[in-house]
Amino acid sequence: MAESFSLEASTKSASPLPVITYWSGRGLCEPLRCIFAAAGVPFENNFIRSRDDYLAVVQDGKLEYDQMPLVQIDGLNLVQSAATAHYLATRYNFMPTSIGDNYIVGHVWEACRDARKDFVTFPWNRDREELRSKVENSPTGLLQRYCPKWEKQLSSTSSDGPFVLGSKATLADIGIFEVLDFYSVIMSEEELQSKVLNVFPNIATMYSAVLGLGRLKIWRDEERPALLTADWEVYADCVIKTLTAPAAEVK
Repeated sequence: MAESFSLEASTKSASPLPVITYWSGRGLCEPLRCIFAAAGVPFENNFIRSRDDYLAVVQDGKLEYDQMPLVQIDGLNLVQSAATAHYLATRYNFMPTSIGDNYIVGHVWEACRDARKDFVTFPWNRDREELRSKVENSPTGLLQRYCPKWEKQLSSTSSDGPFVLGSKATLADIGIFEVLDFYSVIMSEEELQSKVLNVFPNIATMYSAVLGLGRLKIWRDEERPALLTADWEVYADCVIKTLTAPAAEVK
C-alpha cells in the first residue's frame, strides 16, 4: 500500500526542512514555493548564483535532466516542475481522492502553466506593452481565455466554498493564485485589482481565500521580497551566465 501523507504529520516531523534549489527569481519555481507556503511548511532556498554553483549540483547527480528547479524532500531529489508540484500537492493534501476531481485539478494546473508562459520569459524581454497586449487582448491570453474559464468553474462550486472544488483548497487554486500574483508583480497591484479582481468576483474571492492558507501571506509580503532578486535584468543575466558562461566569467 502506498504511503499517505498529511499536513499534520509533515509539520510534526523532525526531518530537515525541504530545500529548493533555483535562481533567486520566480521562473518555474515560484508555484512550488507557493505550495509549501500554502501548506504552512517552511523551506530553505538554495540559490544558484554562479556557474560553479550550477555545475556542483549537476556533478552531484541531483538533477535527472540537468534542469532546475530541484526540490529535496523525503530523501528524494525532485525535478520537472509539474511532476514536483503534483508530488507536493499530494503530500500536503492539496489533491483530491476522486479521479474526476483529480482531473479537474490537473487541467486547471496545466492551464495555469500555459497562462504564465509569457510571464516566465519577461525578464529576457522586458517590453511591458507587448506583454500587456498578449495578456489582455489576445484570445489566448490570461484575461481573454483563462480568467473567464476559471470564473465559470468557480461559479459552479461557489455555493459550497471559494475554491475550484468548493470547500477544499487544491493545487488548482494555488496555481491560479500564483499566476495572478505574477501578473501583479509585472504589471501592478492596481491593474490586478481593476482588470481581474473587480471583473471576476469568484476569482477575487478565491484569491483572497488562498492568500489566507498556511503562511502564504508571510511568504508573499515578507520573506519573498527579502530573498528574491527584484531587478529583472540582474536575474536574467545571472541565469544566462550560470547556464552558459565559463565559471571564471561569472561574477
